[in-house]
Amino acid sequence: MKKVLTLGLVVAFLLTSPAGARKPRGVLTTLYAHGASPLGETEMSTDTVAAVTGGKVVYRPMDPHEPSGSPPKSVLFFSDPAPINCAGNWFAPTWEGAVTGRVAGTVTFTFHTIGQAGTVNVRLYDDVSQACDSMHQPFAAVDVAVPAGQAKVEAILRKVNVAVESSLMISVFPASRPMYSRIVYDAAAAPTNLTFTCVPHRGAKSCTPE
Repeated sequence: MKKVLTLGLVVAFLLTSPAGARKPRGVLTTLYAHGASPLGETEMSTDTVAAVTGGKVVYRPMDPHEPSGSPPKSVLFFSDPAPINCAGNWFAPTWEGAVTGRVAGTVTFTFHTIGQAGTVNVRLYDDVSQACDSMHQPFAAVDVAVPAGQAKVEAILRKVNVAVESSLMISVFPASRPMYSRIVYDAAAAPTNLTFTCVPHRGAKSCTPE
C-alpha cells in the first residue's frame, strides 16, 4: 500500500512540476504577401509622402489568407534603394504581418520574380515601430541568387529564435549591381509568402489574429 501511495505521489509531482509539464508546441504558420495596388510603386510613393510629412507609413500587409485571384500584383526592386540600412525601408519591397509569439527554427520566404539575374539580401525584422529605423537591425538575413526571367525563389533563414511582440517584417534588397527586377505576389499563380514555426503565448492557439 505504501509503495502504491509513494508511486502515486511521484507521478503527481512529475505531472504538476515544470519538468513534467508539456512544452508548448510550435504552430506552422504561413503569411501571404498582399497589396492594394497592381503596381507596388504606387504604394511606395504614398509611403514616401507619409514619411516626409510625419504621417504613418503603412507597409504592404501579410496575413494567413492565401490569395486566390488574378492577375498578380508586382513591385519593382532595383540597385541601391537609398537609404538602404534601415528597418522599414519603403523604397524596398517590404511586407509586414501581425505576429505574437516566439518564432523558432527555420523561416522560409518564397517569392516570385521576373527580370534580371542577380543576388538579393532578404532581411527579417521584428516589431518595427517607425519608418526607416537605422538602429533596428534584422534578427535574420540571407543572400539568395535570383535567376533571369520568371522564377520562384526561396530564401531560407536558419536557426531563428526570437520573441515577437506585435509584428514580423520582411524586406528585399538587391545585393548585386546593376539589377532591375520585380517581385510578383498576391495571386493564386504567385503566392509569395513567409513560412515559419511559432510558439503562441499561453492560452493562444496561434501566433496570428484569429
